[in-house]
Amino acid sequence: MLTDKTTGIFAAGKPLLMPVLISVMVLIALLYLGLGTANYNGDGLGYSNQVETASNAKLWSFSARLLYCPTGRLIHGALGVLGINVRAVYVFQVFNSVLGFLGVGVFLLAVFRLTRSLKLAALAALGLAFTFNFWFWNINVTSYPGNIFFLICCIFMLVKMIDVTERKKYFIYGALIGLFHALACFYWLTALLLAPSIALGIIIITSDFNFKNRLTAGIIYGITFTVCLFVPLIIAAVYSSDVSNFSEFSEWLSSASQNKPPRLS
Repeated sequence: MLTDKTTGIFAAGKPLLMPVLISVMVLIALLYLGLGTANYNGDGLGYSNQVETASNAKLWSFSARLLYCPTGRLIHGALGVLGINVRAVYVFQVFNSVLGFLGVGVFLLAVFRLTRSLKLAALAALGLAFTFNFWFWNINVTSYPGNIFFLICCIFMLVKMIDVTERKKYFIYGALIGLFHALACFYWLTALLLAPSIALGIIIITSDFNFKNRLTAGIIYGITFTVCLFVPLIIAAVYSSDVSNFSEFSEWLSSASQNKPPRLS
């Protein structure tokens, strides 16, 4: 039987947690969806055009944002089947706003679990929602909100690891963090640079297990992250760009916005 030190995330503030969580998320949803920008990010406009016009193979060719265009094509196509004909730029904008208010909700739960203070959790979540960068990108058209949402999920899982007393569950959480981190990278690849910090966090987040068990959880995270990130990247590279060797793969992997190579000199 799985056991935690607490009786769950609702151990403190149980009667009010869900109403406060829902209220904060609804408030942010209304603000983000109602105040979407009309001054769109240039990259977002370019990717929106790709969703409407490019082949499926082309959509999988953007290594720095591997899932962004395929996600847009999936949602845009589903809406078309339902008879809802909208431009892809609006699909991306609404998608980003949804990720924004969901991320605020997950962040509230993480802070509440960490502090056991509902007031502090709500204030922290609202603070995140109203910060300039978070607000700006979640009402715009770009891949960053997907990246941030899954990184917030990583934070939530790290916080959950603090209270875990069963070794198997600790290892499972390590694997889930690896999965969420890989998903974050599929919306902005530079998130892979956080891998050392996340692995260290898994190892030191609690002292309830001996170092060997904590190191094992970190290794499980690393293996899960590496497999979940690089296997899809390799498949996408071969499928979309006819990459046939490591040199071509590394060049494809380092391509910048819309696969234009970075000009550093």
